[in-house]
Formats: sequence, C-alpha cells, structure tokens
Amino acid sequence: MKTIYAVLLSLMPAVALAEDTGSCPDGKLCNPLESNITSFGGLFEKILSDIIIPVSVMIGIAFIVWAGFGLVSASGNDQKLAVAKKRLLYTIIGVAIVVGAEIILDLLLNTVREVTSVEF
Repeated sequence: MKTIYAVLLSLMPAVALAEDTGSCPDGKLCNPLESNITSFGGLFEKILSDIIIPVSVMIGIAFIVWAGFGLVSASGNDQKLAVAKKRLLYTIIGVAIVVGAEIILDLLLNTVREVTSVEF
C-alpha cells in the first residue's frame, strides 16, 4: 500500500507555477479564470477536461499497472489470478466511463451551441 502512495505522490506536481498577468486594474475585481470562461457551463467544461479527466486517466493507468503486476505475480494461483483479472476489468470499465463522459459532454455542449448559439 505504501508503494501505491509513493507512485501517486510522484505523479503530483512538486511546484505550482502561478502567474500574475497584471491585466486587472487596481481596485477592480477581475475574473481569476481565463477570459473565455463566462458561464457555469464553461467552468464545468474546463474543470472536467483539464482536471478530472487527466487525473482519472493517470489513476487508471496506475491501476492497470497494479493489475498487471497482480497478473504476473499470481504464479498459477487461481484465486490471485481471478482478483487481478477483476481489477483489470473494472479499471478498464472505469476509464471508459470517464472518457465517455468527456465525449458526451462535448456532444451535448456542441449541440446546445448549434441550437441556441449561446457560448458556454
């Protein structure tokens, strides 16, 4: 379990690189997000596509590697082999659901943009 934590911690960035653009005049409250995010839908899309999807895929890759080690180290033990196969199957299903959620979100947002010509 400690090795899993070590792998996950090594995937985290060590330094947060923040940038002050200085585009906001003094005394004004400016949008801290990018200028193209003007609605809740745009914020949701940005969070999903830039944070949730990449983190979920990285975690999925870590679990696939873990399942692979389980398959290799089962060494003929049917019970360990069944657990590793189940872990691999569930991980692939989870990653497919996450990637499918991004595809569905893109389809819905593009449909809404085409029908209503409202920017999200």
